[in-house]
Amino acid sequence: SVTDYGALVVAFMYTATTNLIAAAQAQDQDDGKDIDSPRTTLTLVTALKLALVVGSVFGVGLSFFGNTLIQSLIGNDSLDPAVMAAALRYVRIRCLGMPAALVIGTAQSACLGMQDVKSPLYVLLAAAIINFCGDVMLVPNANPWLGGAAGAAWATVFSQYGALIMFWKWMTTSPKEGVHKRRGLALNWNKIGGIFGGKKRDTVIPEVDEADVVDITQGIMELTG
Repeated sequence: SVTDYGALVVAFMYTATTNLIAAAQAQDQDDGKDIDSPRTTLTLVTALKLALVVGSVFGVGLSFFGNTLIQSLIGNDSLDPAVMAAALRYVRIRCLGMPAALVIGTAQSACLGMQDVKSPLYVLLAAAIINFCGDVMLVPNANPWLGGAAGAAWATVFSQYGALIMFWKWMTTSPKEGVHKRRGLALNWNKIGGIFGGKKRDTVIPEVDEADVVDITQGIMELTG
């Protein structure tokens, strides 16, 4: 419950991303830039960077206050220490997947903003299969950090990072015919802007007027009041 409720706290980013991506793509189409989509690209890049930062900070905070949050849900200190330790292990392992969870949630919302419902379906279906296989292999393990509740947490984390890799492949693959040709993006390392701090490669990017770039932080604040 701690991790699930925690994930709901940052769910506002997904709604904001869908709306901002849809607005940016509509503007690109109005300007006749449907294939290159500079505003859509920059909005998506900003959303992914923000999701990565928020997910990392949120994961660290949730891990640090996990003990307090679990006790607040229980309402007293009568819980068996072994059960409390298992619950705390579960929360802290799940916190490792928070950055990936927010990034894939943002990427999924971006797909919906571009009216691409197939890509998230395939990615999340594959993630569910990874999660199931991880549960089958890890939960029966007798090691307290690899089996039982901890094993279920590890399976979820592996599925989240698996989904993250698949979304990354989707974003960095050249658009194909059909949905990708009409609505998708192909982000190279330069367009992503070194999302992990890497240097940009010498590739030409279409220039975008600063007034046309969507400020996703301001958009989120407006949408959430």
